[in-house]
Amino acid sequence: MLTFDPGLRDWRIFRAEHILPKTPSGVRFEPRPLPAEDIGDYVERHISGPRWRHSAEVIVEAPAAEVMAALVSAEGSVEALDDERSQVTIGGQSVATMALTLARLDVDFTVVDSPELCECLQGLSQRLGQAAQKSSLGGHSIPISSKSG
Repeated sequence: MLTFDPGLRDWRIFRAEHILPKTPSGVRFEPRPLPAEDIGDYVERHISGPRWRHSAEVIVEAPAAEVMAALVSAEGSVEALDDERSQVTIGGQSVATMALTLARLDVDFTVVDSPELCECLQGLSQRLGQAAQKSSLGGHSIPISSKSG
């Protein structure tokens, strides 16, 4: 959370999981101009500590513009490798969150540097595959396609 601290007369960044609810008392909120036009960039430059608990580099088989449109900036950053591939630095508070974010892209990808993410993807793949095999609709197996639509 980005907030102005009147005691320090400066902007401060607080991690949401460290905030405790409190009954309002004392000085009331005073609207003021934000410290930068791009607040996401401001927070990124001024935050202390790692952005995510887990992160990985991933090569995604899709153009950077397509990947950027599908990711929220808090999930990762995207860099074009060429017209058809992107390098994504993805992160999250859990490896499972990262795996599901990559699955949501609905394109092929290769994990470059995270054995933990690869292990999570293998486990998720097995669970989903087993669920698909066990599932039925009116007595018929549900067909599985390589790309959802």
